[in-house]
Amino acid sequence: MNVFRDGRWGTFRHQLITHDVNEAPTEAAYVNVLTRGDLSSLRWIASPLRHFVSSSPAVQLCHVYYSSLNFKDIMLATGKLPPDAILDSVSVHTK
Repeated sequence: MNVFRDGRWGTFRHQLITHDVNEAPTEAAYVNVLTRGDLSSLRWIASPLRHFVSSSPAVQLCHVYYSSLNFKDIMLATGKLPPDAILDSVSVHTK
């Protein structure tokens, strides 16, 4: 709903917050939907890379500060494309 308060327009939104999700601080995470087709189930999930230890100074993890979503990401998250559709777009070239 639109709200005018203190000279500014804004909105009130209802967002269910689940308290049954185990959360732990981590620096390595990715976003995924827990239920295909339900965008309200988007969650940050701790990545297995949180246990990464480099055996060589030449091998390091990169830090992503910003990223975008493309149309295929949205179609996969909303359930409009099957999960294996991402494999269809990858072409493998061998010699």
